[in-house]
Amino acid sequence: MKKLIAGGVAAVLALGLSAAVVAPAQAAPWHHHHHYHGGYWGPGPAIGAGILGFAAGAAIAGAAESSHRDHVDACFAAYRSYDPRSDTYLGYDGYRHRCRL
Repeated sequence: MKKLIAGGVAAVLALGLSAAVVAPAQAAPWHHHHHYHGGYWGPGPAIGAGILGFAAGAAIAGAAESSHRDHVDACFAAYRSYDPRSDTYLGYDGYRHRCRL
């Protein structure tokens, strides 16, 4: 569920960034200053969106890593035979089972 939410947030951020980058720019003569002219602010909004997207992605990745570590720690505490590579433990029935903690 957390991966689904993180993927949705990443998709929304990517759409916002692509909309900011692909926004049509109106050509202005060279004698104009770099201020607002006819609906175009320059590259500032795209750069800002890129920075915000990077920060949001880093926050989402950090939260996912923390959640994974918590899961592994809980499984190690509950099952002595826990194997983090396969995310399984050896049950009393002799079969390996996925840790669902």
